[in-house]
Amino acid sequence: MSVGITGGIASGKSTVAALFASLGAVVVDADAIAREIVALGEPVLAAIRLHFGDAVLHPDGTLNRAALGERVFASEADRQALNAITHPAIVATIKERLARERELANQTRRPGESRRVAVAEIPLLIEENLQSLVDQVVVVSVKPTTQVARLMHGKGLTEEQAWARVRAQLPIDQKLPFADWVIDGEASLIATECRVREIWQALTAASARDRPADPAL
Repeated sequence: MSVGITGGIASGKSTVAALFASLGAVVVDADAIAREIVALGEPVLAAIRLHFGDAVLHPDGTLNRAALGERVFASEADRQALNAITHPAIVATIKERLARERELANQTRRPGESRRVAVAEIPLLIEENLQSLVDQVVVVSVKPTTQVARLMHGKGLTEEQAWARVRAQLPIDQKLPFADWVIDGEASLIATECRVREIWQALTAASARDRPADPAL
């Protein structure tokens, strides 16, 4: 069973993924993969440099993520160009790691044993039409004003910068129709833990041919 966790920026996706991991899920993090593929010496970094120039690099040649972020969130054309460079490599790596987990699960699962669950945290799961990569979708729902407040507090962004990042993504209410499960990103940690455990129990208990349904939907 593979589950895609998505939602807007600063919605609480990483917290939810960590809670699933604490229950035994294997986590595939698209953001972590995005950092891996732009490491020094990687071809994706070379492609970014070719398109955007040295202004988005540190003096040592590593990617200056802040400078690149400022540029792409100020220009839709630049944002699309960056996505065209990075997304194929990110998606290919996610596919590879989920396939590896499925193969391992098929090899090791015994009759009557709980299902092995791989959780993929993919911020642009819906925007990039990547639902086919996973068996089920969890959407972490949060208000845009909460996202902005979290970005300002946690990332040190200005209000204008925070809104630019929020508005660059599909509104969360447009992601909800794609959800098999919804988690309230405004809830307390305790409430979120309870919700994650509820989903986990349904996922691990389901047979290979059944898709558990969220009673909240």
